[in-house]
Amino acid sequence: MLVSLTIESVAIMVHREIIDIDMVWELMGGVVLSTWDRLRDWSDSYRRASGREKFDEWYQWLAARLEENYSGPKAEPAFRRFARWQPPPR
Repeated sequence: MLVSLTIESVAIMVHREIIDIDMVWELMGGVVLSTWDRLRDWSDSYRRASGREKFDEWYQWLAARLEENYSGPKAEPAFRRFARWQPPPR
């Protein structure tokens, strides 16, 4: 439930353009996608049992948007994509 509530909140903020979806992708995109893969069936089951289709609605929405928009080069992990990155000189 804690994971669901956290990601639901982030997803609503993305939808309302309070948080940029690119930032969410960088900060937690992999976590959102991997946890949604594991929780999808549980969420569907909870929706049926409780009669509440709104449960995890924004979590599902965010996972779908991330899957649609972040494939190919953007899906490459940061440890590879930025392997040569160095902080600016001080």
